[in-house]
Amino acid sequence: MSDESRKIRILLVKHVIEGHDRGVKFVLGKLRDEGFETIYSLYRLPEEIVTQAQQEDVDVIGVTTSSTVYQVHIPEVVRCLEENKMKDDVFLLVGGLVGGEDEKNLLGMGVDAVYGPGKDLGTLPPLIHEFKRSKSNKVSS
Repeated sequence: MSDESRKIRILLVKHVIEGHDRGVKFVLGKLRDEGFETIYSLYRLPEEIVTQAQQEDVDVIGVTTSSTVYQVHIPEVVRCLEENKMKDDVFLLVGGLVGGEDEKNLLGMGVDAVYGPGKDLGTLPPLIHEFKRSKSNKVSS
């Protein structure tokens, strides 16, 4: 199957100690309804996210959190993506309870999008498709 005809693959993960999973499961269903192939997983270490992303050959990693663990884990995820030369090829999404100033910090460190409470999920599929198109254009040019 060519890269263009393959469904966009999305890995959505939450930390194993997080009890709250209602939001991520809602997002998972919405993305699946939009035609994306979705994978849901738990993780303990940021390295596990990137390892699974490699194994699953995903286009998007979505990390959800209902605590401030993202302040430590997301920079590590970005570092692991960079070390594995995946950062330019994987759309990194953070969702959950993320504060306003933290959203700016996350975007500044390499996160592609932040979706918290109240954010319009209808805007996420077009963002992902645009990322995939721009990635395909880089490869073909």
